[in-house]
Amino acid sequence: MVIVIVYGYGLYYGLSEGTLRAYVADIISPTHRATAFGIYHTAVGITSFPASVVMGALWKYINIQTAFCFGAGMACMSGILLVALFRKKQKPLCDKRGF
Repeated sequence: MVIVIVYGYGLYYGLSEGTLRAYVADIISPTHRATAFGIYHTAVGITSFPASVVMGALWKYINIQTAFCFGAGMACMSGILLVALFRKKQKPLCDKRGF
């Protein structure tokens, strides 16, 4: 069972890490890309420890369901914020003349 969990986490990490790096590269100009990746990885590193502490505390002192519900809620909030803050403006499908 542990092996399945480890492989599942590896699959998740492999799929999400590349996607997040590509998204950072897409929203930043090439001249500032190195700085953006540095800030991105710093933010991930700084927030990983408190996230693990909160998850562990919820799991230990309350229960496993609360811990995973909290994690799911935070993931949903992050997704909503991502869409709200970085929404690309779409080009109109046609111009004023209808073409």
